[in-house]
Amino acid sequence: EYTMAMNRIDLIYDAVDWRPDFYTLSRNKPIIQGPLRKSLDAHINMDNVVVFLNELQRDYVPSDQQIKFFNLDSIFTREQGPNDLSVAEIQDVDIEWLEQFWSYDPREIVYGFHAMYKCVQLAMWMGFEEIYILGADLGYGTPKYMIINNNIDPANYAGRAMPYLVCAWKTMN
Repeated sequence: EYTMAMNRIDLIYDAVDWRPDFYTLSRNKPIIQGPLRKSLDAHINMDNVVVFLNELQRDYVPSDQQIKFFNLDSIFTREQGPNDLSVAEIQDVDIEWLEQFWSYDPREIVYGFHAMYKCVQLAMWMGFEEIYILGADLGYGTPKYMIINNNIDPANYAGRAMPYLVCAWKTMN
């Protein structure tokens, strides 16, 4: 299987032998220092890992055939986007309206909403037809209705597994 990872996945590398085939990191400003830069550099220096970056990073990384760039457009700059709608509203939206928030060619533009949103666009562009999302936290301020509908939101997990699991089991969520 081919795998794509993002952001700070390198934090698990001491515990596993696995490495991704593709890595993506996108921010709307250059990443020149800090923890994300450390993660980015780790992947740039890996053999056989294709790195996808926002065009804004071009001047801050080495020229390398293993680094591919995309133009990022943010859904959040639009007057209204899918992130502004409730579950009921999003289920009734015309698919043609939603397509304005999707890119089939990341060389032109990729829409940013969540890191995985970009990864799915890239995977589809590369020709993948079956896509599995594993180990996704969907946190960092994502509205609950975008994650879980009438269940316990795993983004609320704060490090104490037993109370979280007991609550989920008791409520059958």
